[in-house]
Parts: sequence; structure tokens; C-alpha cells
Amino acid sequence: MSIKAIALTFDYELFLGKNHAPAQDVLITPTTQLLSELKKTGVKATFFIDLTYLLRIREVQRTQNVAPLEKEYQDILENISQMIRQGHELGIHFHPHWKDSNYKDGMWVFDSFQNYALHN
Repeated sequence: MSIKAIALTFDYELFLGKNHAPAQDVLITPTTQLLSELKKTGVKATFFIDLTYLLRIREVQRTQNVAPLEKEYQDILENISQMIRQGHELGIHFHPHWKDSNYKDGMWVFDSFQNYALHN
């Protein structure tokens, strides 16, 4: 019997656009649950972290002092720390259009395509 290997990868990113949902609901809580299941089974994965999202949170937090964003950022760092503690691999993933995003009324708003393409 031959042994097969697979690579289990996840993009750790928040959808940005019209149907966007809070990071706690669609990123942080599901990832915490996923990490729990991976730990139970001993399966390792690679998580590609969207760094432009994290950088944008920090930038908006510093300029607008939005308390919910500080919590979101800390919760994401805890998710990433949990990945590392459990021995998962991390990779870089980014979406340049986060540069054009704005945080308004508790939501991320994406209303420009200026930086949507990487070559821009």
C-alpha cells in the first residue's frame, strides 16, 4: 500500500466588499474552531496570512483610534499565535486593494479599484 500525502492550506483573509461580514464571525471564530479540530487529529496545515489586511487594521486604528479594530487585531494575533504554537506553517498572502479600504460605521468599505491589481 502506498502512502499519499496532501497539503492542507487555508487563506487567512477577510472578504472585502458588498457582502462583507465581521471578522469575528467569518475569520476568528471559525479559525479557532478549525485549529481545535486540527489539534485533535494531529493534522498540520499551512495558513496564508493576508498581511495587507493586518497592516490596514493597524493604520486605521492608529489614525482613527477605533476600539473594535484593536480587539479585532488582538484576536487575529491570538489566532496566528495559536497556529504557531500548534506547529502549523505560515505563509504570506496579500491583497493590495486593502490599501484603498476605509473603515466606516463598523464596516470595511471598498470603493476603489486603484490598487486592486498587483501591478498597480
